[in-house]
Amino acid sequence: MLICYDLRFPEAARVCALDGADLIALPTNWPVGVEFHPELFAPARAAENHCYVLASDRVGKERETTFLGRSILVDYEGRRLATASDVDEQVLVGEVEPEKARATHVRRRPGEHEWDTIADRRPGLYERLLAPGTDRQHPPNATLYSGDVVE
Repeated sequence: MLICYDLRFPEAARVCALDGADLIALPTNWPVGVEFHPELFAPARAAENHCYVLASDRVGKERETTFLGRSILVDYEGRRLATASDVDEQVLVGEVEPEKARATHVRRRPGEHEWDTIADRRPGLYERLLAPGTDRQHPPNATLYSGDVVE
């Protein structure tokens, strides 16, 4: 299980897959304006980890925020299996086949076009993921002359 904003981080979904998840359940509070979350991130996380993603959002308005809705069930190849309304409460129903999600070695053309998103990882490249990120708004080499403000 991940929660809302976690979907933006491929590492979080990958940990679920490495721990054996067939389906990642994701309760969300997506506001109107982030339609790309169910359209882009849910299918991407599902396909890159060869597991289902079920993102459950709310509809309606609370205080000043209108929620997107569009709960979505995506299969292990990133295909949308079911999508809910963006205005009405709905029960989202779809079929999940865990054994297909577990078959991570995909053979489109045996010996020619194959992949395994779990076995083909290259953990030796991941060391950089453990280091702090660069502040792109205020990079350490910025000067007043480069157009960036140094604080």
